[in-house]
Parts: sequence; C-alpha cells; structure tokens
Amino acid sequence: MEFINTRIKFLFRRRNLLNKQIINKIQRINTKSKFDEIKETLLPLLDTDYPPQDLCFNLRNDIINKHSVPEHVVDIKILDVFKVENKLESAKIYVKYLKSNNYPLTKFILIKYLELLSLKKTSISNLEEEEILHICDVIRKEYEYIPPSILLIYISALCLTSKWETAYDIIISNGEENIDTKLMSHIATAAFRNGKANVGYEFINKIEFNCQDMYKRKHIYDEYLNYYLEHKKNQLNDAVNKMFHFWKKHDIIPLKSIIDSFVDTCTKSEWEAHYVQMTPDGQCSHCKNHLSVVKTNFNKLIKSVLSELLIGNDIFRKTTPKEFIKFKEFIDKTKPYDIVIDGLNMVYGITQKSVIEDIISQFVKEHKKILVITREHKYNSVKWMLQFDNISIYLLKNITDDDLYILYATLASGSNARFVSLDLLRQHRSKLKDVNMQKAFTRWQLTHRYSWNNVGQKNILINPILYNPYAQVNNGHWHIPYKETNKLLHTPIDTWVCLYHSRK
Repeated sequence: MEFINTRIKFLFRRRNLLNKQIINKIQRINTKSKFDEIKETLLPLLDTDYPPQDLCFNLRNDIINKHSVPEHVVDIKILDVFKVENKLESAKIYVKYLKSNNYPLTKFILIKYLELLSLKKTSISNLEEEEILHICDVIRKEYEYIPPSILLIYISALCLTSKWETAYDIIISNGEENIDTKLMSHIATAAFRNGKANVGYEFINKIEFNCQDMYKRKHIYDEYLNYYLEHKKNQLNDAVNKMFHFWKKHDIIPLKSIIDSFVDTCTKSEWEAHYVQMTPDGQCSHCKNHLSVVKTNFNKLIKSVLSELLIGNDIFRKTTPKEFIKFKEFIDKTKPYDIVIDGLNMVYGITQKSVIEDIISQFVKEHKKILVITREHKYNSVKWMLQFDNISIYLLKNITDDDLYILYATLASGSNARFVSLDLLRQHRSKLKDVNMQKAFTRWQLTHRYSWNNVGQKNILINPILYNPYAQVNNGHWHIPYKETNKLLHTPIDTWVCLYHSRK
C-alpha cells in the first residue's frame, strides 16, 4: 500500500511538472508574439535613425493603447526592440524625446539604455561617454550591492570609456569574490584597446586559469591586433610573438576565425603563413621541420591522479574498496605492462572479431606485455587471447566502472605504457583540481592512447601521437594548431598553420 501511495504521489508531481512546462512554453510563445507586435508597430521608428518627436509620441501611445502595455514598462519594451534590431541611434533619439518631455527615467530604463550603449562596436563619442558615466553614477547610488546581471552591463559600458581602469576596483568594492570571466574579458579588451598590454595579459591569464576558454574570445584578440596595427605598427611583430608564446604556455588551441585574423595580419607584415598538415611523426608539410616531443611531468601527474582520482570515496561509487585493493595488489605484483586494453570498450566498439585479432596480433608481434581489463560477463569474448603467453586478463565485477582501473594499470606501468580505449575520460580530467594537471592529463592522454575509427567497413587503429600537439616554435617557424568548433578536444588536431618572419 505504501508503494502505491508513493507511486501516486510521483505521478501527481510528474503531471504538475508537465503542466508547468506547458504553461511556461505558452507564456514564452505569448511573450514572443507580444514582442513581434511591438516591433511591427515600431517599424516607422526602426526605418530611420533620426525619428521626429511627434512620431515617438504617437508610437509610444499606440503601444500602450493597442497592445495593452502598461505605461511604466512601455519604454523598456521599446528599448528592447531597439537592442534586438541594433538601432542605437534610434534609441538615443527616443531617450532624448523622453527627457525633453519630462517622462520619468527610472533606473530600469537607464539600465536598459546603458545596455544598448555598451553594445557599440566603434569608439564612443564624448556625449556617449558622458551618458554612460552618468548612468553608472545613478546605479552606484541606487544599489549598495549591484546585482550580477546589472554589474555585467555596468562594466561592459564603463570599459568603453576613459574611466575603464576603475572597473576592477568597482568589481572588488561590490564584494565579488569569484569574478565572472565575462567581466575580466571586458577589462582585458579595454586594456588592449588602450595600449595597456601588461594589464591585458594579466586578465587573459586570469581568464585562462579560471575558465580555460581563451581559445574562443575573438573580440579580445581583435582589439589586441587593432591597437598595434593602428598605433604601434613597429611593435606588431613582437606583439604577435608574445601572443603565440601565451598560447604555447597555456596549451591553447584557438578557433580558426582567430587564426585567420592573425594570418591576415601577419601576411601584411612580412610574415609567411601556410595552412599545413603534420605527418604521423610530426613533420610540417611546408617547412619540413619536426614538432618537438611532448614534455609532461609524469611523476607529478601520477601523484595527482592517485591522490585525487584513485583515493577517496568517489572511486567506490561503482566498485568496492576490497575490489580495488585486490586489483592494485595484482598490478603492483605483475607490472609493468606495455599495453592496457579496455576490453569492454573494444568488444562493443569493434564488431568484427577479425579486426580485434589483427590488433592483438600486431601487439604480440611487437613483443608487448598486454593486460586486458574487462567485466566478468564478457570473459567468453576475450578468453581466446590467453593463447598468447604475454597477455593477461583481469575480470571486474559486472557493475564496476572500469575507467579508473585502466588508468591505474597504465600509469602504474610507467611513462612508456599505452592504453587502448575509445573513452575520452573527460569526467576524470575535470576532477583534477590543478588546471596545469588537467592540461598535463590531456597531453598524457593524447600521447598514450590508442583509439580507432570506423572507415567504410573497417576499424582503423589510431596510434598515439609522437609530438607536442600545441603551439611551438621550431627553427624560427611557429606551428600553431587550430580548431573549427568550441568543443574540448581529446583527440589530436590535424589542422595547423606554419608562420615564419624573417627579421631583416
């Protein structure tokens, strides 16, 4: 009976949740249609950058009367349309109309207008700077603590003005402990725009440390390049080299759109630039230089993995202390292994047994000592491998998550051991507390993991890379990888650019 009552309560909660979701969807649809109605009414205003005041008056009244928009929110709704349609000049005329006719400019109207001003792409005028600073003063007086959403608008607008250097102090005085990287991004952009490169680098280092997403912040790089192109062209080459070293230091793989901007700038400044590919051993298809060998502090990495991933309660969610201790004792007695195979992954990922046989045979021919880790219920799928003297099979419980077992066996076998798996181990990388250890883990993974691709009807084994997969300079040639998407990469990059500047 208790079970039935619990089930009924669950079904009622589910029904209420579904009803709430439906109502929210309807409200969003209605809100969207209301926005479209207001936009349609405002078309005469949107069609001109300098609307007459009587037009502002008539359309404002139309929106209040025809669309039942309360007068205390009508101006915010109108400014919202200007924002979406990117009509800053129309918004400025409209706000001027409100002022000249003594309409109350509430803090919410001013904040919405400030948001519009903050979106300006080109340099602001003296009048626009006055307006921004005035609204910022109003906000400071209105709020003892500026809410995060308003603070973001405030800082983005302030960073367009000559007072941009006060932005960081304002953020700190607002009591922000963990500063949003969006705020840092605005300060970094302003610093580069105003020729304060050291300040800019200070903040992009903070952004990369906290968020690891400097690979995509194109607006920052654009301001950086624009400043040197317009004001200090004689220092451009040094500035480009400095940014490349920043990417090298932080293992940053920029988006192609960012690389394209640098290539375009460099080729106009006596650089050679070529989009290239690397051979399996890391040779550039253009300059024929070889990429350097990846360097990872293996001892520090294994210490971090052991202490943060393999010790503690987290590992025992899908295993038991007894099972892991037994496995650890087995590995410590029988290591080192040359190859550790994710047996479950391989059996499910490669449907043709003949392909698995080919992979195993290749490792056996190379006299590799192999450990296959799989679950008990898959023993029949791998027991044929025991015909080889240099292969061991270790069986885990059927509910055990094998990732950390494979990790331990590989790391415990030393820096020369490799593992075979399609698993990207993302969730384990993210649990490492030190950002540098996360990056070291990715480097180790790229240079130690065999995977495979489905090509036609075949599974092709992909070898670990033999070279450093990040930005580097080789005999005066910069080799920089780039990517097409925002996705975090766990497989080697095959898109590179080769850049060379002959110093005359």
